[in-house]
Amino acid sequence: ADAIFYLDSAYSMLQLSGGLLEGVDCPEGAAYLQGTTSVFFDESLGDGGDATQDAGRARGLRAACVFEVDEAAPLWRHAQLLRGHTSGVRASTLVIRAVSTVGNYDYQVDFRLSLDGALEARLGFNGYLETRWFDPRANAWERHLGTVVGPGRVAGPLHAHHACFKVDLDIGDGTRNAFEKTMLRVGRPQGVPELARWPTKWAQREVVAREGPEATATADP
Repeated sequence: ADAIFYLDSAYSMLQLSGGLLEGVDCPEGAAYLQGTTSVFFDESLGDGGDATQDAGRARGLRAACVFEVDEAAPLWRHAQLLRGHTSGVRASTLVIRAVSTVGNYDYQVDFRLSLDGALEARLGFNGYLETRWFDPRANAWERHLGTVVGPGRVAGPLHAHHACFKVDLDIGDGTRNAFEKTMLRVGRPQGVPELARWPTKWAQREVVAREGPEATATADP
């Protein structure tokens, strides 16, 4: 069955995660944002131990890191062939990274800010494989549902992971700080007589006037 876990509530983002490792999670020289965790492993709980929370024992940890990435590629470049001159700007990206551990998975979340104003969210996966018991004499059909790994007694079932990000933009009065949506359409745009007979690609633009549940930027439920 499908399951949804909200990392900002059910798993409290980094409460079940360890601090970031310099040189592994983040490059040497990265700046770190400190966080606090109050979750600890208690061997006396359950069968073999379990997690418990104690605010009185809260400790600090490296919750996120910030660093710059040289993209080793041009952000912009152009060659003036007739003048024999080439110019350009080297691309670099500011990265804000955090890792959340949920069970056997470690989710690496990157927010990437580029020099051209682009904002990108990336989700990477680490940790170890979700597995099931496998015996060719008992459940040979398991081969069709995943990949047999290890010594041949463990199967990794096929499944999917999806992530959703909510974008909360502070929109001003429409003059000093505005948010415009651009939707690409295919068809015959109005007001272009030369294209009355032929479909084409065209841009439909809309300025978001307000925020909130009734805003035009809210996804259609």
